[in-house]
Formats: sequence, C-alpha cells, structure tokens
Amino acid sequence: MTFKIGLALGGGAARGLAHLGVIKALVEEGIPIDIISGTSIGSIVAAIYGANPNIYEAIDRIAEYIHSPLFDRARLDLIKESSLEPQSYFGTLKKYVKTGLFFAVSLRRNSFISEETFRKNLEQILPKGHIEECPIKLGLVSMNLNTAEEEVSTSGEIIEKVMASCAIPGIFPPIEFENSKFVDGSWINPVPVSTAINLGAKFTIAIDVAPGMDSRDKELNGFDITLKAAEGSRSILKSISLSKADIALSVDLMDIHWADFTQIERCIEEGELTIRNSIEVIKKKLFWKKIKSRLPI
Repeated sequence: MTFKIGLALGGGAARGLAHLGVIKALVEEGIPIDIISGTSIGSIVAAIYGANPNIYEAIDRIAEYIHSPLFDRARLDLIKESSLEPQSYFGTLKKYVKTGLFFAVSLRRNSFISEETFRKNLEQILPKGHIEECPIKLGLVSMNLNTAEEEVSTSGEIIEKVMASCAIPGIFPPIEFENSKFVDGSWINPVPVSTAINLGAKFTIAIDVAPGMDSRDKELNGFDITLKAAEGSRSILKSISLSKADIALSVDLMDIHWADFTQIERCIEEGELTIRNSIEVIKKKLFWKKIKSRLPI
C-alpha cells in the first residue's frame, strides 16, 4: 500500500489564510501532500490547492481577490468594527447580543450574511467542478444540523460543499443538500485529523490556527458562562483531534481579528514560519514512520 501524507487544516476564519503559508513551506521542503482534509477556512484552502496543486497560483489568486474592489468586505468589516473583544468569535457574538444587533437580525432571518453574498464571494476564488475530480484527495468537513453528525464530503460540487463547511452558525446560513442542513465543520471536528486518516493517510500533519481560550479569572454573568462553556467544548474537541496527528502545529495569530482578511501576507508568513521552525522534526518523524510502515507486522 502506498505511503500517503495527509494534511489536516483547521478552522479559524481569516487566520486560516496561514494554511497557504503552511502548504508553501511543505512544498518547498519537498514534503508531498497526498490527502487534504479541511474544515471551515481550511476547506477553502484545501479545495483551491487540491483542485490545482500550485501553491503560488493559489496565493496569487486569493491575494488578488482580497485586494480587489470585488472583495465584498461590508458585512465582515461591520463584524470586525463592532467587536470590543476581537480575539474570540464568542466575544463578537456577546457584543452583538449586548447591543441587540444580533437578535435584531437573527429574529428576521437565519444568518447575519445572506447566502447570496456568501456564495458570490466564494465563487470568486473557488475552482469550478467536483471534489472527486481533484488531483489531490479531499475530505471537506461540515456538521449535519439535523442529526448533529459529522459530514465528510469526498465528492460533489466544490462550491456547495465548501459553503457547508464554512457556514458559521448565525453568521452564514446553513447550506441545504440531501434533505439536510449543514453548518461549519469546526463545531464538530475543529482540525479534521481523523478525516485524513480515514481517507488513507499514514502520516498526518495537523494545523491549528484558532486561538486558545481566555483563562483569565474574571467575573462572569450567565451569558458569559454559556459562551465560555461552548468555547470550552470546542477546545476539548480540538485537543482530541490534534492528539491523533503525527505532527500537530499551532500558528500564533492571536492578535489578528477573525474577520480581518486584509492581513493575508502576515498570515502566510506566520504559516510558513511555523513549518520552517519544525521542519527537522517533521522530516525525522516522517522518515521513521515510513521505515516502520515497511516492517513486517
């Protein structure tokens, strides 16, 4: 059986642009990528690179779009500027609840940003076609809102399955297909290492771009406690996911707001640096894992 290397790309909104730097460094260091699993922003990068394994074209395509007039930042800028607690999605949500803005919007429709705007933006950067046609095997993770189960898409229309994987609850609308509704995969598998393994990876590299929890001791009200508990659940899920990887790396982008896509150059640099700083460990573990795989059981 062929020894395959899998790359698991986690969620983290704009911070996930660091995944581009991660892939760039791996390619330049001669580490092949046979399988990519992605959730949320990780699924966007996975789909773009998986459909056309040229990381330089992928970076240029995304950077050109972000810096162009076509990039519809209106709603994301509103989210960014409205937040007094920029480190956390839950902090942003709390701000909305305090001001009444979130309830005012969510009581009238199922998301802050419409599906039309969501699709229009992703269509500018995502390749057309189907997942099963991609030269690199892909597994895009979303959560089935009807059953609370993980959905791993290895076939189907790229745009539809990526939208499902990126549909942050309350911010983007659930995506409907196969008689179910699907939302952001990071709610059930924040860094989909298990997906890469199930797709045949014998060596997995996991990339975490989401910040850790705020552990400061401070007075909490009831709503604070609810949000912190939800954030804690996702943190535990992420820890479980990362423990399954041969290499688990975190990219430090705590000072970048989750909706600030304008700092793409900085994100790419940090992603690349994370790999460069760990490349000897990666190569050593990869070497011995390959040796072990050839030994008779």
